[in-house]
Amino acid sequence: MNRRWLSWLSLLTVLALMLSACGTPELPAAGPADGGDDAAAAPAESANTAAEPAAAADAGLPEVPRNRTLIMAGLGGEHPGAFTDVELFNSYAPGLSRSGFTQACTEGLFYYNMIGDEFIP
Repeated sequence: MNRRWLSWLSLLTVLALMLSACGTPELPAAGPADGGDDAAAAPAESANTAAEPAAAADAGLPEVPRNRTLIMAGLGGEHPGAFTDVELFNSYAPGLSRSGFTQACTEGLFYYNMIGDEFIP
């Protein structure tokens, strides 16, 4: 019985390895496809990055200094660097990715200032 079970397990392992080998195709290598130098591609990239601030200025967005800008990256969780539950504000719901979005975007009923020993409603 054990020998038969071991042979089936070995067969399933081999089949699983064969299926995993038939995965997604290999991604193309980064870089110029025609074998040219990278210097020709650099001006095109800089032109694209220069167009982005101009588009923001045309949209009527105000210029905000860097020290007054709130930058929120994902705080961890299942997907570091990304917020996963952006439409779910119930922090008690089962299956919620506690990545920090709910904690950062909801306001508490009161705050306690430990330095000044006061409650702020």
